[in-house]
Amino acid sequence: MRIAASLPLLLLSACSLPLRTVIPPEEQALRRPENRTGVLVDGELLRISWLPPLSTPPQALTADPSMFVGVGGGSPGLWLVASRPVEGRAVISFAGPPAGWRGGLIDMQDNLWPALTAARAGSAFHAPLQVRLGGDTIWAVGDLVPEAVLRPGGESLATVELYSADPRQGGPRPLAPFSVIVTARRGTGGDEVTRRPGSLTLISRPDGFFHMARLERSRDGQLTALEFAAWRPDVGTVVGGLVASDVLGAGHPRELAMERLLTDTLVEWKTRSLPGWLATADAAALEKAIVAAEKGMLQLDLKSRLVKDEIDAAARQGAGSQPALTEKAQLYDQRKTLVAVVLGSLKSARAQAR
Repeated sequence: MRIAASLPLLLLSACSLPLRTVIPPEEQALRRPENRTGVLVDGELLRISWLPPLSTPPQALTADPSMFVGVGGGSPGLWLVASRPVEGRAVISFAGPPAGWRGGLIDMQDNLWPALTAARAGSAFHAPLQVRLGGDTIWAVGDLVPEAVLRPGGESLATVELYSADPRQGGPRPLAPFSVIVTARRGTGGDEVTRRPGSLTLISRPDGFFHMARLERSRDGQLTALEFAAWRPDVGTVVGGLVASDVLGAGHPRELAMERLLTDTLVEWKTRSLPGWLATADAAALEKAIVAAEKGMLQLDLKSRLVKDEIDAAARQGAGSQPALTEKAQLYDQRKTLVAVVLGSLKSARAQAR
C-alpha cells in the first residue's frame, strides 16, 4: 500500500520539473552543433527530430554499410534526443521515440511540447532551405540523429527532412515532414559513410519521380544546399526486364505511373538513341546487348504471366475485373514487344558487323 500511494506523488513531482529554454553558453559548449538548442529538463537537454522506420536485422552488422541495411522507408516517426553533461562533455542519455523518455513523462510535463517545437524552430542548425521539387516549393531541414542500435561507435544518421510548408510556422506540436531520407552515417570524428544513390528513397509526386541531384553540408553537418532532378531509369536495366516493383517496392501506390515511365523511356531510347549506338558499337558490345535483351524478354514474359495468373485467380473468386492488374500486364507485354524490336535491331547490326 505504501508503494502504491507513492506513485501518484512521484508522477505529480515529475510533471512539475522545471523547464529552461535558454541554454547557458557553458552548456552549449559541451554539445555538438546539432544539439546546442533545445529545452533543459532536470539537467538533460532535449531536442526533437525525425527518422524513417528502423529495424535491426542480423545482417545489419555484416552488410555493406553504404547499403544502410536496417534503415527503411515509410512514414517518418518523431524522435527525441536527450544529452547530459558528464565530466566536461555531453553524452547521449536517450535517443528514441518520445514515449520512451523516462517512461512517457514527456506527455505529462506541462508546456514541454510547445517549448521543444519553439526550440527546433529557432535552431540555426535546423534552419530550413526552400527548394523546388518538380513544380512545387518545399522546405528541407538537415539533421544528425543518434540512434541507439545503429550507432555502435556513437555515430549519427544524417537525414534530410522534407516539408510541404515551412516547419517554423508554429503550433504546440512540430509539423511532420512528408518524407525523411537518410543520406549518410556520421561518426563521432566527423567521418561519413555515404549512402549509395541507388538505395536512396525516390520521391514520388503527382508530376513525376525525383531524386537528389545535389546535396551539400557544412563541416559541422548542417544542410547548406539541396537540389532535386527528375529521375530517369537506366535504359539498360529497362531492356533487361526492370519493372516498377524493382524500383519502388511491392504495393507502391504509384506503381502504374512508374510502369508507364519505364515504357516511355524505352520508346524514346529506341527511337532517338539506339540507331546512333548501333552505328558505333563493336561486335562484343552488340553480343552483350543481345544477351541482356533476351534475358529481359524472358523476365518480362514471366512477370506478365504471373500478373495474368493473379487476374484469373481473382476472377475465379468472383472478385470481378482487375483494371490495375490488367494494365500492368498490358504494359509488361508492350515492353516485351519493344524489347523484341530492339533485339531484332541488335541482331541485324551484329550480322552486318561480321
